[in-house]
Amino acid sequence: QLLGLLKSIREQSEATEEKLQMAMKDKEILVSDIEKLNDEKTNLEMNQHDLLQKLKAAQEEAEKGRQVAAEKEALESEYDQTKAKLDDLLKKLDALTKVNESLNEEMENLTNYADELAETNKAFANQTAKLSSELNDVQEELNIVQVAMQNAGIQDLSRYIESTNNTI
Repeated sequence: QLLGLLKSIREQSEATEEKLQMAMKDKEILVSDIEKLNDEKTNLEMNQHDLLQKLKAAQEEAEKGRQVAAEKEALESEYDQTKAKLDDLLKKLDALTKVNESLNEEMENLTNYADELAETNKAFANQTAKLSSELNDVQEELNIVQVAMQNAGIQDLSRYIESTNNTI
């Protein structure tokens, strides 16, 4: 009986030993699996960190993009205002150019008129000089005639002088 018991204990011990070895192998596999999972966890954590950095960079780029868009909008508004001012100035310049052209034409007309007046004035001065010369000639003739009348006492010469004066 003891021998049977001992045999049974030995069989149980061997079975337990086998189970223990299998449990050890299972434990080694589990430890290996845990190490692999820890490595994978570390890789995932590093990937998560990299992705967070990329997300942060993308958010910063998006913020820069919004700022650039806002700056672009402000610049477009400033451009539109500047263009409107430039268009207004160009219209004013065009109007001033037309006024200047009109003034130039008026100045040319006035210059031509002044030239015509100067020629008329010159002709008038020449005519006045000619008439003055003729008047002096007539005056000399009158003086001669008056002296002759006084010397000769002729009355008919008086009528001649009156008719000459009327002719002048």
